[in-house]
Amino acid sequence: MKRKECSMKTSWIETASGFRLDLPNPRAEQIKITDIAWALSMKCHFGGAAKQFFSIAEHSVGVADVLNDLGFDRLTQLRGLLHDAAEAYLGDCITPLKEILPEYGVIEEQVQSAILESLGLCGADRDRDSLVKTADLAMLAAEGDQLMPSKVVQWADFHPGQCFVQVGPLACLKPFDAYTLFLTRFASLWPESVK
Repeated sequence: MKRKECSMKTSWIETASGFRLDLPNPRAEQIKITDIAWALSMKCHFGGAAKQFFSIAEHSVGVADVLNDLGFDRLTQLRGLLHDAAEAYLGDCITPLKEILPEYGVIEEQVQSAILESLGLCGADRDRDSLVKTADLAMLAAEGDQLMPSKVVQWADFHPGQCFVQVGPLACLKPFDAYTLFLTRFASLWPESVK
């Protein structure tokens, strides 16, 4: 059977609040934190391969919590909370696929930049990204151990020895609870000096 061609071409997506985000040219005014929280709470980490539902929103709060436990400041924790925010608009693209599709990384960076710009967090805070990456690995180790069949052991490129903090049992929240948790954590971290 011959496949029918779709004549409709769009470069934008509609968010939960009804806003449109233009993917080739994302702009700060198209970003809403509630859209980010909602979409991340509805997306399962590990591309949905986990033993039970574990949202990207809950993962993001966990990264912020690791940074808090290590004594890092509020802005570093906020960067941790938002480190996967572009996935709210682009979906959870698993790491091996990101490596095969370098164009995805370019689009992801554009969307992430628009998100940070919308919150007034551009520029100087980029040096915090290595701290965030380390906290992200700590969460990944805990999540892999608790949610994946191999318990991270079979992940040849992953080095659990780099994860220097203990992460407790994961709650595996339902989407609405993860949404609420993400927004509550965001409200506690968003500095008064930012619009």
